[in-house]
Amino acid sequence: MEQNIEETQPTLMNHAVKWGVIVGVINIILLLLIYVIDITLLANWWVGILFLIINLIVVIYAGINFRNTGDGYLRFGKAFTYSFVLLIVAGLIGLVFRIILFLVIDPDAVSVIADATVDKTEQMLSNFGMDDSQIDEAVEKARENVVKQYTVSGMLIGYLISIIFAAIGALIVGAIIKKKNPEEEI
Repeated sequence: MEQNIEETQPTLMNHAVKWGVIVGVINIILLLLIYVIDITLLANWWVGILFLIINLIVVIYAGINFRNTGDGYLRFGKAFTYSFVLLIVAGLIGLVFRIILFLVIDPDAVSVIADATVDKTEQMLSNFGMDDSQIDEAVEKARENVVKQYTVSGMLIGYLISIIFAAIGALIVGAIIKKKNPEEEI
């Protein structure tokens, strides 16, 4: 009994949502590892870069996997859509988890992250030779900004802003994973 190829191939949306959940869970695991090891690591810029690199690698892998489940070709428009949906789903899962972690499970973690951010900001500004009054003002703003980022509205705004970056990331990933079918070219 022959199966229809349409039945065995996942749709773009199904595959993107599945991998969006996988990327979301990977991000949750990474965040939990950082939380358990040392929550103050979240005040370091390189942690964000690490998350970005890991996400980029997994999204490219997932996109190539999707492309190969079909005929091995994927137009840029579909590659972009696939990547964008995946990143939106992963971001939404991450948002829900961060709200639960920082507002329900451990609201005190925000103060710890704010203190670490303040320390790093103070050290950096001192190295730049700023005077104490300028440092105090900048440090207070840094503390306010960190605390705002970890409110529900701050996290929602962060998620909405991340949609813009998801679109940029999807453009990059789409360009990487696309593959033209030579038979379609004239």
